[in-house]
Amino acid sequence: MISPKLEKICLFVIRWASYLVLFLPLLVSRQTFYPYVFGKIIFFRVLIEIMFAAWLILIICPVKDHGSHGASNKDYRPNWKNPLILSSTIFIIILFLTSIFGVDFKKSFWSNQERMTGLLTLLHFWIWFLILTSTFKRWQDWQKLVWTSLICSVLVGLYGLGQNLGLKFLLAEADVMRMTATLGNPIFIGTYAMMHIFLAGFLSQLEKNKKIKILTYLIVLFNFSIVIFSASRGPLISCIFAFLIFLIWIISRHQNRKKKITLIVALILLIIIFVAFYAYLQTNQGKNLKSHLPFFLYRFLDAQGLTHGIDQRTQSWQIAWQGFKEKPIFGWGWENYNIVFNKYYQPAFLGFVGLEGTWYDHSHNQILDLLAMSGFLGGLAYLFFYGTIFYLLIKKFRRESDFSSRWPMITLMIMLAVYFIQNLTVFDTPGPMIIFYFSLGLVYFFTVSLNNKNTAPQNLKNKNSSLVIIIPLLIMLPIGLYSFNFKPLNQSLEGFKGVSVSRTDLATGINFYKQSLATKSFVNPEIRLQLAKTISEQTKDNPDYGNGLALAVQEMAKNTQEHPLDARYWLYLGQLYDLNNNPDDARAGQNALEKALSLSPKRQQIYFELAKNQIIQKNYSTAIEYARQSIELDPKIGLSHYDLGLIYFASQEYSKMLEEYAQAEQLGYNPFRDKNGYLTASTAYAELNNMDMALDFAEKGLKKWPNDKMLIIQKIVLLQQAEKTKELNDFINQLAQENPQLLKELGGN
Repeated sequence: MISPKLEKICLFVIRWASYLVLFLPLLVSRQTFYPYVFGKIIFFRVLIEIMFAAWLILIICPVKDHGSHGASNKDYRPNWKNPLILSSTIFIIILFLTSIFGVDFKKSFWSNQERMTGLLTLLHFWIWFLILTSTFKRWQDWQKLVWTSLICSVLVGLYGLGQNLGLKFLLAEADVMRMTATLGNPIFIGTYAMMHIFLAGFLSQLEKNKKIKILTYLIVLFNFSIVIFSASRGPLISCIFAFLIFLIWIISRHQNRKKKITLIVALILLIIIFVAFYAYLQTNQGKNLKSHLPFFLYRFLDAQGLTHGIDQRTQSWQIAWQGFKEKPIFGWGWENYNIVFNKYYQPAFLGFVGLEGTWYDHSHNQILDLLAMSGFLGGLAYLFFYGTIFYLLIKKFRRESDFSSRWPMITLMIMLAVYFIQNLTVFDTPGPMIIFYFSLGLVYFFTVSLNNKNTAPQNLKNKNSSLVIIIPLLIMLPIGLYSFNFKPLNQSLEGFKGVSVSRTDLATGINFYKQSLATKSFVNPEIRLQLAKTISEQTKDNPDYGNGLALAVQEMAKNTQEHPLDARYWLYLGQLYDLNNNPDDARAGQNALEKALSLSPKRQQIYFELAKNQIIQKNYSTAIEYARQSIELDPKIGLSHYDLGLIYFASQEYSKMLEEYAQAEQLGYNPFRDKNGYLTASTAYAELNNMDMALDFAEKGLKKWPNDKMLIIQKIVLLQQAEKTKELNDFINQLAQENPQLLKELGGN
């Protein structure tokens, strides 16, 4: 039997851990690979596990009866008969069940460092929801929690404003034009701020103090300004949608006929003005005005950008639908959308984003994500879960006879409705998810009568049962905290050191990588990817290059063994084999690349890597054929023409190379975005005996990269070949004056 003192300690732990959870969106873990996500969820899980231990003591151990004291009671067990608790539990169970029948349960359970939304994390959110609904019994407690979240939202917004002002002690924004704050993505900060608009509005309706009400209104305006600074269409459109719902509801409830007609006319006029202004901005006369609009408004009204974004989203949605049709009952398993995306990848994606941007792991639609990853069962469970929320809110709304008492229910309904709507173009992420599950607790509190709780737990016969529960908890809690959280966090920190140090000291960086990969963990696959990138950026003259490449190949092979259906890992393994630039390793690389192609048969990048692989093996005709197949997938992609040009260059077909470069330019891809474009074009013209054009491209490259050794050597060689002695001497004299050290490195006097 636990004493009142131990009971208070457990409640104290739960209360303050919940406060800290609501402050987690402010956390940025600078020394990990994904500073805006990874640290948040690691510490979220730590806090939930500590809370869970305290909660278990309350729900398992008998509580000593010490009289009635207000609204609190001693039954801390969940009310499993409540529709919201029941539906949320069914949803979690279905996700686990469908993931067991999925293609990669390990990925489903752990997710990765970038997302951190695997089953383990969702289980923690669900547990937090149960704890909130079972331990916070009074409005005063919830009021403090709401204020905690609102204060954090203001601090997050101020962080973003500080980034805009260029404060150096803050982590630089991930997007130059749009606010990202501590969430790392404009959409995520927009969604987070949008939800706090409603939370502040919700609180304003329950506060009695006028000064406090004014403060909540100010928080509403502040968070709306953050939505604007994020320039995210989804949250902004959701806010407008919510305003329209609110206005229509006001009109429908208004008793005065004249005022009702006036409001209807005003709403219609407002819509007409917006449509007319939008149409005008698409005309030639309106284009000049559009360029002078604030960025958020420009982006919101930019029809071309909106169309581009919709095209990109709809293609991803179509892929999710294809995945659902292939596995309609159980799906592919939670967090395994990347496997679906790779299998049904469409070549047009390369026209929307660069190579690295084509590796989607979500469809950007919560419903389609669920259908693809958890099948019909998961989609139905989610809709049932969400439907329960609105069922309870509407039921509570109808019970309230007083008009003013209905407002909090309306606000919660609109908030959760717009969250659902905006999730049709994005996916759940840690910051907004914290507020979503917290809001579920609010829904429970306001829709469930405290008098309908379960009966209090029966006293256990063994009076020493408290020790039987507490001692194992004290033993298991540190083990769980370390295994699930602190160990992967430490490995991520070591891996991040490997990336940072390798830029200046490859040997030390490799040691950090080895330490981070010494034990098994869900963070390893991404650390291995970073190791592969690190080695790819190094030069072979580095004495530690060979050791680093051998380690990278070994570790990437582990990725393919642990996640054999991930085309990206096979692609990276093939690229690593090809770095040695010898036929023996290239044959191993070819096997890996062919495996990648079997998993993602329409991905141009794999065809290009296979073409480079064949160049190493001196199979020039096969290399050209692979590069041509990349173009045949979608002839409108300029990058594919540029890649074919590079293969023609390696095959010494210089005229065809220049033709492909020109074709790439016509399709909007600039072959001269890096020095390699100038070098290859200059060399091609030289081989075609057009020395003037060869020198012209070398000089253009030097204007952008005046100290680049390769371009300097290229110009010197070309001047020598063209027998332009005076120009050569002038260039060398100029180099001796401007950069004598570089000239010395090149072997000059």
